[in-house]
Amino acid sequence: KAHKITYSATLAATGGNLPYKWSLAVGSHPLPPGVKLKSTGVISGKATTAGTYSFTVEVVDKKTKKTKTTPSTQNSATKVLSITIS
Repeated sequence: KAHKITYSATLAATGGNLPYKWSLAVGSHPLPPGVKLKSTGVISGKATTAGTYSFTVEVVDKKTKKTKTTPSTQNSATKVLSITIS
């Protein structure tokens, strides 16, 4: 069992239209107990259980406005990441 290890990381993406909004993807495994993902892309908290945790994050960008010549668009991407707590 871990002794409440402080964890902090910031996710980054490029392209699209700022601001980005981060979340765990639908169907993702959870983050380590005690650790949260903020919509700003910051993963932080005090992990309470040792182990390796794989999870899937999703980022979406700001939706563009529909015009007479172009439809509204919104970009998204997912990535599988893992955190090891020991």
